[in-house]
Amino acid sequence: MSVSGDRLEAALAAKFATAGDISRVTASFRAVRTGDTLHINAGRPNEQRAESHLVGLDAIPFHEGALRESAHPWAAGLEAHWTDVREELAAALAADQLEWAAACREEATAYGPEWSTLVLQDRTWHAGNVARFPKTVALLTGGLDGVPPVPTVEVFFARQAPGSGIAAHTDGCNFILTSHLALMAEPDKAYIDVGGERRFWEEGKVMVFDTSYVHSTMNTSEDSRYVLLLRLWHPGVTEVEREALGWIFAALEDPALVDEVLGPVGLPPVVGGVPSPSAMAWDLGTLWTMALKRITKELQDLGRDPPSNCSAGPAGDDLFHWQATIMGPPDSPYTGGVYFLNINFPTDYPFKPPKIQFTTRIYHPNINSNGSICLDILRDQWSPALTVSKVLLSICSLLTDPNPDDPLVPDIAQMYKSNRSRYEETAREWTRKFAT
Repeated sequence: MSVSGDRLEAALAAKFATAGDISRVTASFRAVRTGDTLHINAGRPNEQRAESHLVGLDAIPFHEGALRESAHPWAAGLEAHWTDVREELAAALAADQLEWAAACREEATAYGPEWSTLVLQDRTWHAGNVARFPKTVALLTGGLDGVPPVPTVEVFFARQAPGSGIAAHTDGCNFILTSHLALMAEPDKAYIDVGGERRFWEEGKVMVFDTSYVHSTMNTSEDSRYVLLLRLWHPGVTEVEREALGWIFAALEDPALVDEVLGPVGLPPVVGGVPSPSAMAWDLGTLWTMALKRITKELQDLGRDPPSNCSAGPAGDDLFHWQATIMGPPDSPYTGGVYFLNINFPTDYPFKPPKIQFTTRIYHPNINSNGSICLDILRDQWSPALTVSKVLLSICSLLTDPNPDDPLVPDIAQMYKSNRSRYEETAREWTRKFAT
C-alpha cells in the first residue's frame, strides 16, 4: 500500500462516521492487512477463496432462475437488447481499429496469452471506447426505458481464442460478482466451470456467477468466443458499503483523498473539528518527506540536463502529479508525433515506481488503448536508482524497438511479427491522426 493502513482506516471511519453501518467494510480491510483469507472447501470442486471479503454474503456459484430475476433485474433487459451490443462489436471488429489488451500482471498466469479484453469501464468509464459503443453503454447505465442500470465497477469485451482456456483460479473477492452476456459463441463448444458446476455460453443469454469460487473456462470451437463481461456489486452489499469500498480503492491509488479527510501527513487529523491525539504521527510521514525531496531533486536535474526528445514537470501545484512529453523518435514510425503522458508518483517513491500512462493514442504492441505501458522497469524490475529521466528514455527506446514477445496488445504484436510494413504503416497513420 502507498498509504499507512492505520491512517487509511482512521480516514475511513471519519469520512463515513454518519453515513451508515460500514463495520463489515472495516473488518474486511483489517482482514486484508492481517492476511485473514476466506477459504472454504479447500481442494474440492466447490472451493471458495477470497482475500478480500465481506462476512455474511450469500455464496452461490451461479445466480439463476428466481434468484437472478429478483437480484439482477437488469439481466432480462440485456438479453432483450443483446443484438445491439453484438452489432456494435461486429462493426468495430470489421473496422479493425480496436486494441485488445492481454493480461500484463499476475493474472496472466491463469488467463494465458490467448485471452484479451477491450475495456469500457475500470471503475471510471474509458471515454474513447465509450464513444465507440454508445448503445452498449446506454443499455448498461439506465439509458434505455425499462432497463435498470447495472451496478458495475468494470465492463469490458472479452475474447477467448479457439482452442484456448483459462486455468482454474479465483478472483479473490466475494463482494464483486461477474456476469457474461454471450455475443459470439458456438453452441455447446465453449463453457465455464464455477464451483464445480458447468455452463455453456449461449448467444444472447446472461450468466451471473460468483468468481470467488474456483473457476475455469474452455473454448473448444474453431472460432473466437466473445462476451460482454461485467464486474458488479454482490446484491448483499449495501449502498453505503459500496461507497466505502469504492473510496478505499480510490484512496489506495490516490493518498491525497486520505489527506482531504485527516489533513496533511504530519499534522493531527481533524475529525469532527477536533484533532485526534492518537493520530499525531504516521509511519507514512517519513516516506512522504523522502519522496517529496527526491521528486524535487529529479525536477531540478531535468531542468539542468533534460533527456533527449523528452520533457517532464508538474502538471500544476501538485509535485506528485507530472505531465511528460515525448517526441516520436526519428528512426521509428512515430517520428513527427508529440506524445503526452501522465506521471503519478506514489507517496513512498522511489521505493515504488511511478505510474506512467500515455494520454495520446499510439499504435504499439506494448501500449494499450488506456495508455498503460508494459515495461519491466515500471513493474518487477523497478529500482530506486532509476529516475523519471531514465524511464522516459526507456519508453523512447520501446518506441524504436518494441517487445512483441511480452505484448500488452497481442494483435499488434502479431502484426509486428508477421507483417512489419503494415505495422509501420498503421503506426504512422495513427501518429498523423492522434499525435500531430
